[in-house]
Amino acid sequence: MSLNYWKIYKSFAKQQSLNDCGPACLQSLVSYYGVAVHPLEIADLCQIRRDSGCTLFDIKQAAILLNFNTSACRLETYDLREHEPVLLHTQGSAGNHFAVCYGYSVFLKKFLIGDPAKGLLLLNDTQLQDIWVSRAALIINPCKVSIYHATAVGKWRWLLRLLGGGTALWLLSVILGLALTFTSLGIMINFQTLADKIHRAARFETYLLYMFLMAVMIAGRYWLSVTRQSILAELLNDANARLLDSFAGAFKKFTAASSHFFSRQDIVTRFHDISKLLSGLQSVFPQLLNDALLIIIFFAGLCYYSFITALVLCTGMLVAISLAVKAEWILSEKRLNVSFLYKQVENVIQFEAFQGHLNLTELNHAILNYHQLSRKFALRLEMLCGGFLFIAAANLSYECMNNTITLATLMPAFMLTLAVSATTQKIYQHILQLRDHTDALNRLYGLMGKEHG
Repeated sequence: MSLNYWKIYKSFAKQQSLNDCGPACLQSLVSYYGVAVHPLEIADLCQIRRDSGCTLFDIKQAAILLNFNTSACRLETYDLREHEPVLLHTQGSAGNHFAVCYGYSVFLKKFLIGDPAKGLLLLNDTQLQDIWVSRAALIINPCKVSIYHATAVGKWRWLLRLLGGGTALWLLSVILGLALTFTSLGIMINFQTLADKIHRAARFETYLLYMFLMAVMIAGRYWLSVTRQSILAELLNDANARLLDSFAGAFKKFTAASSHFFSRQDIVTRFHDISKLLSGLQSVFPQLLNDALLIIIFFAGLCYYSFITALVLCTGMLVAISLAVKAEWILSEKRLNVSFLYKQVENVIQFEAFQGHLNLTELNHAILNYHQLSRKFALRLEMLCGGFLFIAAANLSYECMNNTITLATLMPAFMLTLAVSATTQKIYQHILQLRDHTDALNRLYGLMGKEHG
């Protein structure tokens, strides 16, 4: 059997601690067959024990749960020459160990072995027999379900499992998002009516009525935004809790930490009120900036004959942008929950098992560096979305004031701009928040395993 060295190199996974060689081998095999599964999920399925790791039977059961065909058997070295990749039960320096035999190179006359502790090795027949004393092997082959799963939804499986549940609330948030878009469109129609008909006709009573309606629509849009943001914050709280529960299940098998290390109740209590409050407040600032720009541009069009008035309005617009960006920066910084991660580190240090085994400086540097990059990316994305909406509002106001184009022509472009600005902004905010927790916890998991191992 010919060896695909590049495919083997890309799919090979090394173990992160002393006793997770079995999950690492299973991770290498499922990745070799193109199935994307999160390492924490594999570790959880293998039911790792702190002192003894996992058995060949545990790996077999985990592979079955991942929709793989498995067969435990006894083989000889000559059986491996023309065989597909096989998981081997070997003997390592610390006792029982697992490795993957990818096949035999006729040119080199050696077996290619994936040892999760040492890396990819080339061993001759005698060397392989010395470490493979038991001759026990586990044949793992993907079934059609696994192949389809890898090509269709494999990469999103872990994320969808975390976001599972609450379908009605997710649907409600989508409906509220559409209501926000149409409310914004109604505000723009009201602006055009004021500019084209009422203001030029100088009907003061009707002018006040439309201004009142515009104020009601703006207030309604804020209410819709805060309600939608609160629902999404609640859903994200549940997703974070599932994430931490999943992480804790694999983490405690390595460290034997007490059950209150990642307490679901403690995490939900810590996230619940602050996250919902800040999320609701943060949703107001981008819309407040957008509405302020629309109002300023509108009245600048009404007063376009006065250079001083336009200059004053532009200055006010710049001040509003600066204040909104500053507020957005402060709120984004608080939402990153860096203090939560530090609190978990402090809890870990309290356990005697971790005295002298935790590199706190490296952990702090990794978390802070990642969060600073995420914060800058989120801020630039929001400024870009605000720029799209500013251009659309300026163009729409100018065209409406001069009556050179109809609203029906501008409506699709404006709705598309609103969708890009508001929807992209909200989705990326929540994805970044979830990715922040996931990445930071994975870093914590990796550093713990490396230091403890």
